[in-house]
Amino acid sequence: TITQVNPLLEAYECNTGLQEGATSQFILSGTNQIAPTVATNLACALHYSTTPPSRPEHFYHKPDDETNFTTATTTSGNNFTINDGMWLEDMYVSVFTAVYTVSQSLTGYGEFSSNDFGNSLPLKVPMQPGCASLGATGTQGILALASYHNTHMPMKTSCKINTSFTNDITQTGTTSFIMGVGYTKQ
Repeated sequence: TITQVNPLLEAYECNTGLQEGATSQFILSGTNQIAPTVATNLACALHYSTTPPSRPEHFYHKPDDETNFTTATTTSGNNFTINDGMWLEDMYVSVFTAVYTVSQSLTGYGEFSSNDFGNSLPLKVPMQPGCASLGATGTQGILALASYHNTHMPMKTSCKINTSFTNDITQTGTTSFIMGVGYTKQ
């Protein structure tokens, strides 16, 4: 029986220039999607060079809370606003359930939409399916974070982004999703 699944490591590019000779401080923070019984571990690996970044600095944003769903339908999620952004570059979808139910797989896609994008069509990101077998053992969790990069969608200076998730299979227990984006200001 699988009792815990840790997602694969995900790289988040920031392209933040550092001051030579200065002491830099880095703050790592995260949000638990399911309440843990032990302390959360976070880690960071820095890749740095004496050459300044050639790409624009990257920023990240997401809604404050996740959204719950159980039905096999599209569920509207929380929205959020990005101010002073220029290009939407990355999209992330995280879907999770506290307890998998036998024979109820988890599959679907997240959708980002905004009247403030340079295109009126929604941007969709499929998630890697999580499957539940016929018995109590063999349940496979979602390993890879669903994400697309290099989207390069133009945004208005103030961009309200709406999120939703389309679930393909009805769930007995409560399942949740949260979505976020990476963007640049130039």
